[in-house]
Amino acid sequence: MIEVELPEEISLHTPDQFTQEVRLRAAAKLFEAGSISSGRAAALAGMARIEFLAQLDRLGVSALNLSPEQLDQEIASIERLKQHDPTLLPPSAGPD
Repeated sequence: MIEVELPEEISLHTPDQFTQEVRLRAAAKLFEAGSISSGRAAALAGMARIEFLAQLDRLGVSALNLSPEQLDQEIASIERLKQHDPTLLPPSAGPD
């Protein structure tokens, strides 16, 4: 067990809150670096995956953890799907 003395100005009220925040931030950093999946990061943070993903915005971490190449591949896949089945388009995004 590691003990850390905190300055009084830290707004987390209890040691448990501090511990939870440290676990969340460590998990978010590992996820951001691509070292672990969002599911594993959520488990490390001690919360459900959807809750972990929702917390990422507060920490300034993107929940979409794709390389530029992977993102391009996803966009190309969506475009192919739209051409194959136009009903996949949302009503407001129909063809021009």
